[in-house]
Amino acid sequence: MFATLVIILPSHYKGGEFVIKHYNQERRFDYSSTKCKCDYYYLVFYADCQHEILPIKDGYRLSLVYNIVVNKQKTDLCTQIPSPPFNEKYVQNISQALIKWSKTINSPTKLIIPFKHQYTKSNISPNFLKGKDYTIDNLIKRSIAELNENSSNQKYLLYCAIMYHQI
Repeated sequence: MFATLVIILPSHYKGGEFVIKHYNQERRFDYSSTKCKCDYYYLVFYADCQHEILPIKDGYRLSLVYNIVVNKQKTDLCTQIPSPPFNEKYVQNISQALIKWSKTINSPTKLIIPFKHQYTKSNISPNFLKGKDYTIDNLIKRSIAELNENSSNQKYLLYCAIMYHQI
């Protein structure tokens, strides 16, 4: 599952505000105050967003809730999603930073770049990355591809992973 779809069917109610939070942003959706009680509404949000549904104070609300998933047998559909446009300046800057990093004595052998979104074991794949994570992944891949093309050996490898830390 990578997202949730909520379809609100025509209903008469008060309250029941949806609160969606992602990092420092919070959005509130209140469809009880609409004049026409004959409209449909929908909300879609990523699975890593925190969400809360406040109590309904009067009446009833009928909603359909769907988990949006990717069929693993058809993941080739994800590879058809066009990559974001590459800014050559960023690719060159990343390439230069990687070269400098690899030539620095006693530099760490691994570099970890945390994702902005949260992922599960089932959707931690470059094809399923979202937003800035997807863009950064593609910029780094392009930089690595150019560096590896100009080198006799592959110095740089890129992996997506979930790390756990227990105290």
